[in-house]
Parts: sequence; C-alpha cells; structure tokens
Amino acid sequence: MTDLSAGGKPDSEQYEQQQPEKYAPAGSICKVHNLDETKRDKNYSTSWTKTPPDNLVEPAENSESGQFALLVRNVKCYDGRKNLEIDSIVVQSEPLKKPLVDVMKDYPHLTMTLQHIQFKKPFIAFVHRWEQLTEARDNETDVTAKAHVDLLYGILKDELGDTIARKNDLVRNGVVTFDMLWTIFEPGQAMYSIVNGRQRAFKLERGRVNQNTKIFTINCQLIDFDGHVFGYAAHGFLVPPFEGTKPITALPVFPLIHHSQHATIREDLIARGKLWLEHKGYYYKQYEGLAVAYFIEREVKYNIKSRVIVDTEAYFTFSPNDSLGVLISISDELSDEQLIITTPVLRGYSLMDKKWLEFFVDDLKDIDLKELILAVARSQSKQLDMFDDVIQGKGRGVVMLLSGPPGNKMKNTLRMVPKWGAVLLLDEADVFMEARNNSKLDRNELVCVFLRVLEYYEGILFLTSNRAEAIDPAFESRIHVSLRYPNLNADSRRHTWTRLLGDADKAFSSGELDKLADISLNGRQIKNILKTASLLASEQGTELSYGHVQIVLKLRVSS
Repeated sequence: MTDLSAGGKPDSEQYEQQQPEKYAPAGSICKVHNLDETKRDKNYSTSWTKTPPDNLVEPAENSESGQFALLVRNVKCYDGRKNLEIDSIVVQSEPLKKPLVDVMKDYPHLTMTLQHIQFKKPFIAFVHRWEQLTEARDNETDVTAKAHVDLLYGILKDELGDTIARKNDLVRNGVVTFDMLWTIFEPGQAMYSIVNGRQRAFKLERGRVNQNTKIFTINCQLIDFDGHVFGYAAHGFLVPPFEGTKPITALPVFPLIHHSQHATIREDLIARGKLWLEHKGYYYKQYEGLAVAYFIEREVKYNIKSRVIVDTEAYFTFSPNDSLGVLISISDELSDEQLIITTPVLRGYSLMDKKWLEFFVDDLKDIDLKELILAVARSQSKQLDMFDDVIQGKGRGVVMLLSGPPGNKMKNTLRMVPKWGAVLLLDEADVFMEARNNSKLDRNELVCVFLRVLEYYEGILFLTSNRAEAIDPAFESRIHVSLRYPNLNADSRRHTWTRLLGDADKAFSSGELDKLADISLNGRQIKNILKTASLLASEQGTELSYGHVQIVLKLRVSS
C-alpha cells in the first residue's frame, strides 16, 4: 500500500523536490555564459538577464560591409536641408591606405596601418592635409588606388568644399576669423611667437575651442633641459573670441610658415638652438640684458650686467620656486626641426645680483681675458676712483652675502663652490668663528653648524678676521694656513698715502708725506681721511693739498 501525502504525491517525490539543485564548483565550467542588458529603469540602473531581448537588429558592419573600400556612417540631420549627414568615414581599402600614409605622414594620433581607419566629422586631418590629398589624387598611377582615392576625395569634397574654399580665401589675405582658427592650426607644425622680446618657436600639439570658456586654447611643446635630460615641456597660449577678421600674424602664436621671413627665422633659430645645446654643463660667462626669476609662478624681470655661472642642475637644486615639471625625455642629438623649438633660456646664478635667474643665450658673452687685463691697466693708470681701497678692486667686486638660518644658504654655497672650481672668500668671518660661551646659545649654534660644514667642505676657503684672538679653539685644527698681518709701519703708511693719492701726490712734498706716514693710522682710516679732504677741496674749488688733509686730521683728533 502506497502512502500518499496531503497533496497526493508520494513522499519520495516530495523529498526530492525539497532538495537544492546541485551546481558545479564556482568557475569550473570551461564555457561562456552570456547575459544581456535589460531596459534601464527610471534611475538608469541596469540589470542583466540570460534571455536575449526581442528587438535585436543584425549588425550592419559584418562580412558583407567589409567588402567595400569605404564605410560612411550617417546620423539624423536636424538642420532642415537634409535627413542624414555624415558622422564618420571608415577606410577599409588597402590600395587607398598606401597613398594616405604619405598624405597623413607625421600627423599625430593617426595610425594608418590599422585594418579599419576611422575619420570623424569635421574631418580636421583632411582640412589640414587637403593639398596633400589633392596631390596624391592627381599623381596616383595605379588604376585601383586612383579609383579609391577619387571615391574618398569626392565624398570629402562635398563635405569640406566650402570650408576649404573659405580657409584658402582667408589665408590668401593673411587673416583669419575666430571660428576658422582650427583650420590653420595643424598639429605638429612649427609655431612662431615673441616671448619676453625673443623670437620663439614651438611644436603645436593641438588647437581647439574650450567649450566652457569659449577661448581658443593652443597647446604647444618646446625642448628644454632640467640639468640631467633633454625633453619636451608644455607651453600654452590663449586666443579670446574676437569679431570679424584678424591678421594671422597678430595672434599671440601662429604657424611659422605664415611669417614673411620664415626661412631666415628658421636659420636663426637653428643657430641659436645649437648655441643653447653647447651650454648643457656649467660655464662662467658675462651677461648683460634681461633676466627672469620666478616666485610662486609669478614672473619677475631684471636688467642685469654681471658675471654669471650657467648651471641648470644647480638652478633647479637651489631655486625651489621654479620647476619644469616632468619632461618627455629625448636624446641630446637634436635634429634641425628640434633645434628650432629649443628654449632660448639658460639657467644659473648672477654673481653681482646674488640671484638664481633665467638668462637668454643670445646675451651671454665669453669673458675676454685680454679686455679684462686692459681694463685693469686703464683703471690703474687713470685712477678712475682715486680713493679706492689699498687692495686693487676692493669695494667694487662681488660680495656674496650669506644669510638665513644656520646651515641653510651657507651650506648651499659651500656645495656650489667646489663644483664650479671657485675660491670662496668669507670676509669678516668673526660671527661664525667667535669662541663659544654659555651666555650666547644662538651664537654657539651658529659656530657649531659652521664647524660641522667645514668638516665636509671640499673647496678652497679664505677667511678674514680682525679679531684672531677671539676665534674658537676648535677652528685651529681646521685651518690649514694662518697668516697674520701686522699693523702698518711708517714705510707701509707712506706707500699707502702715495698710492691712494695717485696723481695728486705731486701736490704733496716729500716732507709732508713723511709727516703723514708718522701718524699711526690703518689703511681704511687713511682712505677715509683722503675722501673727506677731497670733498673739502672740491667744495672750495681747489686742488687737493696737504692743508686739506691737515684740516681733516685736526677734526679727527678733536672728535
């Protein structure tokens, strides 16, 4: 007798239906299981189903469409003149690809060896290369290739004919409208501009209207050097909207080919690029002209006349306010096309201005040693500054002020000196060398830092001090040569008086000079006395004499 449940099914069947379905372990079946998207809900959320939708349309691009040289994709048109307009063209013809390789040579972001090459409206590349396409069509000798080129040319002429005609008319008159700017800015071409009064060239990456600001944005590249590698750096220009036409050459940057002197400019830029390339190390030069510094992206200009040290690596090490960002590295073997777009800027340190600056390579000059010697000789003979210091040139040379927190700028200076092969003079170094004591902790810190820095200094350093007796004993083991200069004796003082007087010493008798030499004075005091006496003589409209010096000496004694 069979036992039936309340539903009339055997207990065994009911048991089997209550058991869960058995599935293979996750991911173990080597097959593809397709899921199809369902219609999105009002929140645009997507769910998936294993049942295909009913309204599927067979794909149009298949083996059948693959037979044709060109695929023209059309979309609905809403301008009222036609129902459809071209969205894009796909080139599938191998005979057509061969001439297009030459037409689009070096045009960025196009790979002409793809099986399917897509060009989207407004067919910017063909607007830029229309002349090359026309030439390829006219010169093609292969029957099949010519037919395929004609086919493409015909479609594009219908689409671009008005644009090409308008572009040619504008260019022929040397002007452009804002809405046609894109037609003359071909990616990859050399661009021309004047920046800081210098002719500059750039390689155009892209020119297009920013849809948010409606400003035409021009992205360019130039070649720069960060002290380690050469590479491409970015540079941008903006063209705000304008009405009517504007001369092409009035744009902030424009294609070099539109400049009336483009051939000459090209030669000049190549020559300048070669000169710039020669200065990739560090060099000691003379500079006169405009220099630029950057402070938190703010450009500050200086007119300088100074000896400078060109050193790009040191510039980016010790001048943290400026940075090139990441360069797209290239070889230092530059072609003429690359030399044209090299920056005219060299970076380094102005010794007179004590600033890290950008210099223009055109204004760098070699230091003429013959001229330097001649200048010293002339200065000596003419006594241009009658009351210069005892040491020739002192007071008119370069003084490097070391300031800042302990171990900061001094440490950087001590790093630069051996690299540049310089000799560092630290004049009146008492503040760094004074003996330490418990009451001056700040001074002690400064001395300790200086001692530590000296331990690792690799160059030649001269220190001067008027208070040798106050120097910290720890410096004795760190000073290799110590020279002490005694006070001037009578003979030395007479020589100093005679030298500082120059041609004016003829107004002083030998006895007067002997009397002056007997007075205990140092070189600086003698210099100051003569300066004051000279001012007195000038006020009286007479030549400097012993009497003027006597007046100053009496005033000095009385004070």
